[in-house]
Amino acid sequence: MPGCLHVRILLVVLVGLSGLAVAPSSAAAHVELVSSTPQDGSRSTQEPTSIELTFDENVAQPAFVVVTAPDGSRLDAAHPQVLDNTVTGSVGAVGLAGTYTLAYRVVGADGHPISGEIRYTVTSGREPQTDAMTSAPADDASFWSGHWPQVFIALGGGLAALFIAPIRRRRA
Repeated sequence: MPGCLHVRILLVVLVGLSGLAVAPSSAAAHVELVSSTPQDGSRSTQEPTSIELTFDENVAQPAFVVVTAPDGSRLDAAHPQVLDNTVTGSVGAVGLAGTYTLAYRVVGADGHPISGEIRYTVTSGREPQTDAMTSAPADDASFWSGHWPQVFIALGGGLAALFIAPIRRRRA
């Protein structure tokens, strides 16, 4: 029946939209970074030997912090410490001038992971070798990384409606 197909399609769309409306949004109130040392976009003549990240709410252990030097080499923060809403750690120096990227990943007290990057520039030191330069890391803040729960619920609800509607009709 042609009308039956329209009803199924309408059910799939409505269930999918309701799944998007009910699913938690990535804009929901989660922990956010409020300050950092070094600060995002800052310039300094010396490499920092320690880092500090302050969030608007408490964060849980473990915390992961990695600093990428201008030549692409990784400087893992040695055993980042978490105390309430602050993450601290020490970082080794490589003596290179250029832009550094501090990437972090922590878990908020609500259980949601929070990650981000801070870029800062060191103006003194050796210039990195151009053949050792690596491409910039891909931005993981894509649509799918921020909305996968909503997409999963919408698709699951739509498929369930598609298969449940014919079963209910046969029983009637």
